[in-house]
Amino acid sequence: MATKAKAKASAKAPGPPPLDLTTLSRWLAADPAGRLKALGASALEADDAAWRRLAEPYRCALAWAWDEQPEPFWQHAGPWLKGKDARLRALATGALPLSHEGQRKKVLEALRRQLGDKAEEVRLTAADLLLEDFGAHHEDAARLATAPDPALRALVARHAGWAEGADATKKAVALLEPLALAPEPAVHWAAAAALAELHDREPRAALELARKMAVSEDEDVRWAVAASFFEPVLGDGFDQLLPTIRAWLRGPDLWLRWTLVRSLRFVRATARSLLLLKALYEDKDPEVRRRVAQHLVELFERGTEAGRAVGELLRRCKVDASRRVREVVEEGEARHQVDFDRVPRPGQQLADLPDEVVVEGDDGEEAAPSSDDDDDDD
Repeated sequence: MATKAKAKASAKAPGPPPLDLTTLSRWLAADPAGRLKALGASALEADDAAWRRLAEPYRCALAWAWDEQPEPFWQHAGPWLKGKDARLRALATGALPLSHEGQRKKVLEALRRQLGDKAEEVRLTAADLLLEDFGAHHEDAARLATAPDPALRALVARHAGWAEGADATKKAVALLEPLALAPEPAVHWAAAAALAELHDREPRAALELARKMAVSEDEDVRWAVAASFFEPVLGDGFDQLLPTIRAWLRGPDLWLRWTLVRSLRFVRATARSLLLLKALYEDKDPEVRRRVAQHLVELFERGTEAGRAVGELLRRCKVDASRRVREVVEEGEARHQVDFDRVPRPGQQLADLPDEVVVEGDDGEEAAPSSDDDDDDD
């Protein structure tokens, strides 16, 4: 009798969860009560590394099964939302059947409750699902944008960049301002990336907020907007933005040149871009001029019209008052194997350049460096 009872119990045991996502979803749907217990046990037994691999497949499979059979899964997985284990609370939160129209109100109420969970993983999971429809849940986004948790505010910033529709886009840019200037790196870096996403749809407002980041006293805020906003935006639409940027440069903003000169990686050598480089080179800060010289060295191409225009600017850098600027040019000459003084000026006939840099004195000997090269004003 004992053997028969043991065999009967073994036959009813659900076994370990399958690894294939579709099979796992069907496996759960076939027996919500028994197989959810096995899924929960597997989740709790997994170590951290294993759980990082399993969490998303488990969540997706449970979400599909829950969406197809809402009531049985509310009955058996719903209690996980208030359970003691954060891992199961996060799993159930992420699997709520948000796409099921008949369950939408109930799901939104559950997600909003989970926003106050003591575990950050649960709060972020709930916010991530809730903010998928940024326009419809703008009031939730506005509340979360003032949350004490930087990870939550960074999540709001990322979702703001994906806002769709004219009204939602305007609200997203307005919501981003305190996030863009927040002191936490995760928050202002996410906000800068979101502004780049929104620029095509709301260019004027996005640019104005990017300018505020560009003149921030917080250096990391300036780095964020330089790398995540101005680099891609200037690379894609430099000609359209040049009039605005030149107008900005006429203002008194202390850090604007600092930010712009760090945003030139994707800007190519054209007549219009060289106007900006010339304006930036007039800065009193030797570090700004050094960055301009670095970019000019990157842009230089031998034997081209653009190369002659770049060479004209590099000749000025070559006699700059700052030793650090001059060193950049010297390194550029060694890299390109050319003396920038011998590059034809714009409008002059192109000439072949020598393969090696040779600077000779009057007697044919290589000239020794001037003692003035050691002078520096920075």
